Amino acid sequence: MWLNWSDFDVQQARYDDFLREAEKDRLIELALAYRQPQPRLHCRVLSWLGRRMIAWGTNLQKRYSTGIGPFAASTDKPRQGAAA
Repeated sequence: MWLNWSDFDVQQARYDDFLREAEKDRLIELALAYRQPQPRLHCRVLSWLGRRMIAWGTNLQKRYSTGIGPFAASTDKPRQGAAA
């Protein structure tokens, strides 16, 4: 079987395509290696929920710490007789 110039041109074009694809894949992997990891959605949601719960708890303590009874004591100051 003899190869003519058009076969050579086709093979050269195919080889060039493979080189371009390999270079593109290499650049993608390089970019991904240096990319900062993004926190997953559930981590961001849990973080937000934690901050909101702290804010809600703080507001509840401010609102109800002026009442009467043992449960009305502020949690900011340790009570007498309680371990610090």
